[in-house]
Formats: sequence, C-alpha cells, structure tokens
Amino acid sequence: MRTPLILILLAALALSACNPSAANKNLTNGNNNTALRVVEPTKPLVPASAVDPNFKACNPYYPLVPGSRRKYVISYSSGIHAEATAVVEPWEENGRKGFKELIQIVDSTGGYQIKQLIERHYVCDGDKVSILYEKTDSDVDSNKTVTEFFYRDNAYAMIEPASLKPGATWSHSLKLKIQPPGQPASEPDAPTVVQFTVVNEQELQLPTGKVKALQLFRKVGEAEMNDYFAPGIGFVKRTSKEGTGWELKEYSGLKPIEVANP
Repeated sequence: MRTPLILILLAALALSACNPSAANKNLTNGNNNTALRVVEPTKPLVPASAVDPNFKACNPYYPLVPGSRRKYVISYSSGIHAEATAVVEPWEENGRKGFKELIQIVDSTGGYQIKQLIERHYVCDGDKVSILYEKTDSDVDSNKTVTEFFYRDNAYAMIEPASLKPGATWSHSLKLKIQPPGQPASEPDAPTVVQFTVVNEQELQLPTGKVKALQLFRKVGEAEMNDYFAPGIGFVKRTSKEGTGWELKEYSGLKPIEVANP
C-alpha cells in the first residue's frame, strides 16, 4: 500500500493515523491462509513517573499533565480497528522547558497491519499550548516511514480558553520531511496549513461516561475532521470525512473539570 501524503500528515497531527485501506493484503494469500510475518511484540506505553497532585495544566482543553495516560479505540474506514495510548512526560531542550507527548498506535491484530509511534513537543505560552515539533515512526502494511513536522513560530495546538467562542478561528503552518528507509527524503517546498474553527459545546456519551466537550473543526488541504476536547481530560473523540474515528476508552492522571461556557 502506498500511503497518501495527506494521510501521513493526519497520522501526526492531533492523534490520527494512516488509512490502511489495503492493510490486509499481506495477511492472506489466495487460499485465505494467514501469511507468515514476524512481528515483534509491542511493549505497552506507560507513564515514566506518577502525576504530581499539585500540577496545574496551562490549558484545561489541552492538559499536558506529566504522568497522565489516555487510551483510545480507533475505527478505520477500511474496517480495521486499533488502540492508541498517549502519555505525557516533561521535556527540555536548550534550556527551554515543556512537554513531550508519546502516542503509540497498534492495530487489533497486535501490529500485523499498523504500528506507529508519534512524538510531539509542546510549550505553554500563557494559557495557550504551542506545538514545536512532531515525529512519526510508521509501519503500515509493512511499509515503514519516518515523518518529521517542523512547526513555524506561534503554532498553537490550542488557544486560550477565553477565545474559544463558536465561530472563532486560528491556523498554523509547518514543513514536512518524509524519510522512507533506503530512499531519499522528501521535503515539499510549500508549507502545510492547518485551519481550526470552534463549533460549539456538546454532551458526549463515551465509554468513560458522559462529558461536555468542545467541538473543533479542522481542515488540512482536502482532509476534514471534527475533534472534541473535554476540560481537564483533553482530546476525547474524533470523526473525519474519510471515515476514521477515535473515542476515549479510559484515562488516568486526569480529572474532568467545569469551565465557563466558551
């Protein structure tokens, strides 16, 4: 399977992943017998330390709490299912302190079709969350690719809560570097622009219970999706035009909070 560039982009942008529409091609032969493929067991992603009970996140809709963990179920438009685990750790580079988020995605067969590890670096800018860098190591249907995302200045993953009113918009841009093993890296000249629009607040029924969540519409080229963020927990759900969906199934180290209506 050749993974389209825009789907690779969604893999690293806000917890998405490649659309493995042909990811089962190598699993069976013409007689529907399982093909032999050696897959290393995936080590579960766990927090590096416990949560500090006195820690306060700079933005309740994007709480970067070291020691926290969230787990999601992913349903791809192809019918494949996967689980994603996200953990947060402290991060520092050149004296600048922030946060590192690691997201591990493994399909329900244990990695025969999809294995991804996403790493993101963030800093707080007052009560806004700025994203600096991402890297995605992907193995989708035996096609391995490393993609790096270099964000421009003032690239906000989430703006200040006071500005999250229905109809509010913001955007940021980034440059890509895609490196398939043994091949030259691809670095498109034109930056990729990500656009956000605040929709409204909705009540959602999740496996973790009922929550009030803010709906954000996001557009990257022709790709469109709706992401939902619950105060105190963060990203809880996604629906996308191409059919892939995410839903929070469990979390630890985070606590729902009440905020004034945006």
